[in-house]
Amino acid sequence: MQLAMPKPHQRDKRSPGSGLQHTPPDALKRRIVILLSIPNTWPMTINPIRLFLSTAILALCLSGGLTSIQADHHEKLLRHVVSFKYKEGTTEEQIAKVEKAFAALKKTITEIKAFEKGTNNSPEGLNKGFEHCYLLTFYSEKDREIYLKHPDHVKFGKMLGPVLADVFVIDYWAKH
Repeated sequence: MQLAMPKPHQRDKRSPGSGLQHTPPDALKRRIVILLSIPNTWPMTINPIRLFLSTAILALCLSGGLTSIQADHHEKLLRHVVSFKYKEGTTEEQIAKVEKAFAALKKTITEIKAFEKGTNNSPEGLNKGFEHCYLLTFYSEKDREIYLKHPDHVKFGKMLGPVLADVFVIDYWAKH
């Protein structure tokens, strides 16, 4: 069933509301575009209700889209949290070298689906000397296992050894 799209200046006479209750997704997208496009023939003032509704619809569509992009269409995400405590005297240059090498693993180990890094900024003082945190995302335990045994990961571990005082690792399945 194909719905005829009303022109921007016409009202939908099928229902007193927006007429979107039984509209297929493609038609809904076209209506959003119509709501947001303002022809040159319209007066300078915009109906505030139409503006509010079009903004709300667009926000709902975008928020749903961002969720699916973020999860990359996977229901389950395995998070691998790694925190390093560097040895006394480790320089900023040495830490930068480690972080660059760690981030580069995503390019060579395709099972890593996402990589993030950051430094502690908690005011609680409960980090126990662990200042640097890294978050890797995998789609499965098998992907994580491939990463752990991958020659580039093993090589990275050997490079890290001389500057590492301690490491803390925890893995979990993300729940939404």
